[in-house]
Amino acid sequence: DADKRDVDFAKEASIEVYLTDAPGDFDKVPVTITGVSIGDSVSQRKDADTEASETAEETSDTGQFEWFRLVTETQTHDLLALRDSERRLGNGQIPAQHYDSIRLSIGNAKVVVGGNESSLEIRDDGQPGFLMSGGFDVESGEDYRLVIDVDADDSIVRDENSYVMDPVLRVEAFDKLE
Repeated sequence: DADKRDVDFAKEASIEVYLTDAPGDFDKVPVTITGVSIGDSVSQRKDADTEASETAEETSDTGQFEWFRLVTETQTHDLLALRDSERRLGNGQIPAQHYDSIRLSIGNAKVVVGGNESSLEIRDDGQPGFLMSGGFDVESGEDYRLVIDVDADDSIVRDENSYVMDPVLRVEAFDKLE
């Protein structure tokens, strides 16, 4: 897998990933999630001596990142069914260190309004997923819970005769599990 490197399991942590949504003015918003990754800026990496054969390093507007996949299974969820609840997307093992960003990859999406289904054009700016920035410290041997909020109401706009999705995302929670 290009987004995960060989790591020392004694120095890893586990992260469970969940998806949630705030209410929106739509009947349904089925979205296909193709992956969730967590990344660290290569220039900010604590353990600069660590080398990996399967590390995915990418250059973006904010510099070079190393990505670790947390969720690899493609799955479709109706965002509006997640109002006031969470849906588990999966979990992954990652090295214990500081992370700068989380990337949510969306394959396709639809919107249902007044019983009529329309495809959503997803604005992605040429990037392989949508980034959420922040500082995330992951400690060795610990388990974490990550909740990603996709705000359907703010993400979807009507554009002439179609609907466009420019995902508005935020990390709702990044908690160490007891």
